[in-house]
Amino acid sequence: MAKKQVDLRKLTTFRKREEIKRRRHEEQEKLEVLGQESDQKAVKWVREDLENREKTDREEENQGLEILTTLRKNVLKYNTFLTTLVYAFLKGEDISPKYTIDVVTNKIGIAVGIRGTNFRGAFKTTGMPKYDLFAAKRLAILVGNTTAHLDGYRPKSEGGITLPDEVDTKKYGRKRRI
Repeated sequence: MAKKQVDLRKLTTFRKREEIKRRRHEEQEKLEVLGQESDQKAVKWVREDLENREKTDREEENQGLEILTTLRKNVLKYNTFLTTLVYAFLKGEDISPKYTIDVVTNKIGIAVGIRGTNFRGAFKTTGMPKYDLFAAKRLAILVGNTTAHLDGYRPKSEGGITLPDEVDTKKYGRKRRI
C-alpha cells in the first residue's frame, strides 16, 4: 500500500531526498507492473489506484454537499455555487476546446448552452443538494455526449455496425414487426 503523501517543504534535506527516492521507486514499480502482460501483477496497483480515485471523488462530493447545504437559504448563492460544480463536472467530460460552453444561473435554476449550436439544457433547482448535484452531473454528461455526437462519434457494435442513438430512435422510431 502507498504511504500518505508527505509535504516535502516540511522535511529536512536528507528526508526530502529519501521521500523523493521512495516516490520514484514506487512510481517505477507501478510502471513496470502496469506495463506487464500479466494481469495478476497489475491487480494490486489498479485496485489501489481505483480505491484512491473513488475516495477522492466521494470526499469532493461530500464537500460539495456540505457547502450546498449551508448555502441553501440564499438561492442565488446556492445556484452560483452549483454553477461552479457544473463547470467542474464539465471539465471531467473531456470536451473539445473548439466548443464554448455557456452556463447561466438565476433564482430559478441553471441553464447550459453550446455556442454555435441549437443545444440548450437546463434544470430547476430544488434546494435539496443531493438532487441538484445529481441534476448538475446529468447535465454535464448530456453536454459531453452532445459534443461527442457533434464531433462525429457514433456508438458502434463489435461488428462495426453503427448503432442508433436517442435522436435516431426519436426521429425514425422502432421498426414494426409484421
